[in-house]
Amino acid sequence: MKPGERIRDIVAQVIPAILLIFYVFAIGTAISSTSMAARQCRTDRACAAAFHARRIEGVNLILNVVGGLVSALVVAELAITQPGELPSAQVLRGRQAKAKRAVTFVSTAFIVVWLLGGAAAVLMFILYPNATPAALSEFAKAWLGLALASAYSYLGIR
Repeated sequence: MKPGERIRDIVAQVIPAILLIFYVFAIGTAISSTSMAARQCRTDRACAAAFHARRIEGVNLILNVVGGLVSALVVAELAITQPGELPSAQVLRGRQAKAKRAVTFVSTAFIVVWLLGGAAAVLMFILYPNATPAALSEFAKAWLGLALASAYSYLGIR
């Protein structure tokens, strides 16, 4: 492998890992904030809105931008993957075993974290509709639609 290709592969693995860390942080913060707001405010929507305004201002940006990017990557990956084939299989052709493991790990981590994070966001939106911050509720709704589109794409349903 040429040095330029090695650097490109490392960058291609580091950037998604950093985005995934931001994604997990944003969803985790929004979910914990929702749980705390639900305990503190019960069903008082104004109290919950004030609680979130103080607590998770920057998380909204991460949820919108990074959440959208992670969702787009997962949907694109599943759309080009043949049913029954591992995601990232088209990237793996002609690669060394070590590179194959790394690419498979990163793409699988993206999909698993995206599924768990989105499902957790939907669950929080369903359980605590009055305590869920607007960014998390919008993310949950968008994720649900994207999850359905991804499933249709991956399974080849028309």
